[in-house]
Amino acid sequence: MLKDTTSKEKTGYQYIELEEMKSTLKEQAAVAVWMQTIGIIAEAIIISRLLAISEESEGENKIVTGIWIQAIGQFLEAIGVTRQLTSEDQKLLLMAQRTTVNGDWLQSIGAAVEALGGEQVIAVEMEENGVSLIP
Repeated sequence: MLKDTTSKEKTGYQYIELEEMKSTLKEQAAVAVWMQTIGIIAEAIIISRLLAISEESEGENKIVTGIWIQAIGQFLEAIGVTRQLTSEDQKLLLMAQRTTVNGDWLQSIGAAVEALGGEQVIAVEMEENGVSLIP
């Protein structure tokens, strides 16, 4: 049975192996973040084009605006994560973390704007169809 060791008790080989695994996982996480970025930018472009050829409402405009805000936030997060992987300097690392968190905030704000737009679309459709949730 293997003994559970703390980081201080690990051999040089175990430490190097663990650090290599951490590095690989961080790189994979960065790739995944960039894949998300590409996906949400593609979604924003497609939904914008769809809105351009459809009858647009205020709610639908908010939905598209929210998606674009999320896309910008996701892009900032991807930049921040990439910089975190490449930064050796503590000050640069903290700046990269701030960029990542700012991206997270923008994504949250974008999701809220998109949800508000969705609520408006539902309210208009309910009104047009004579549906009420209040008994």
